[in-house]
Amino acid sequence: MDKYFEVHTSEATFKIFSQMHTLTLAFIILIGIAFCLMRNKFKEEYKWRNGVRIALLTLLIVAEIGYHSWLIIHHAWSVKTSLPLHLSDVAIYLSIVMLLLKNKKLLQFLYFVGLGSSIQAMLTPTIGQYAFPHFRYIEYFAVHGGVFLCCIFMIAAYRFRPTIISLCIAFLFINVYGGLIFLINRLLGSNYMYLMKKPKAGSALDILGAYPKYLFSLDMIILVGFYLLFIPFWLSNRKVNFSRT
Repeated sequence: MDKYFEVHTSEATFKIFSQMHTLTLAFIILIGIAFCLMRNKFKEEYKWRNGVRIALLTLLIVAEIGYHSWLIIHHAWSVKTSLPLHLSDVAIYLSIVMLLLKNKKLLQFLYFVGLGSSIQAMLTPTIGQYAFPHFRYIEYFAVHGGVFLCCIFMIAAYRFRPTIISLCIAFLFINVYGGLIFLINRLLGSNYMYLMKKPKAGSALDILGAYPKYLFSLDMIILVGFYLLFIPFWLSNRKVNFSRT
């Protein structure tokens, strides 16, 4: 059993879009679809809405505490690599606050940053050699899948609709936050948000060119991704406006 908690594991290495990776993604997507299908039940029955909210909140808190505890127990926690400064980390902590406070304003931001970062994290994981059923694999997809499902749940349960203004604010935040993290990286000698170099394990950044070119390419991809996330609501607004004319 201990082998599934080792930091330096000798078990099978993770492979992107392997059978287990694909099944994990499908499982998370199916839960998201179920949330959408349950939107009327969430609206009508408080116990369902509150039960799912507490379950997601518990998942994120337990997974995050578990991850840092795992690093500390194995003497692998480091200021250079373990601070929650990646964009996906910000999304995790803001999702916890959003669920605690049922804050719709945070959802305006997290719809783009949280949903976008969690999708990217799940499609191109940076978990090195850790494959299922290793603790790191389960924790990674629990926490990023949890952020994804938080956003879907809040949309379904509270009938949230993003705006073009919230899109612009989210994009501006990423760039300002990225500038701050760049300075922190210079100070600590770290590589948070992969602003100093690409991750060793390989990622989608590998196709975007060399440093620092890939940073500008990534910024444009993020903006395009935000607009793609906004399209369903834009089309819905057009349909509503058209039906009124």
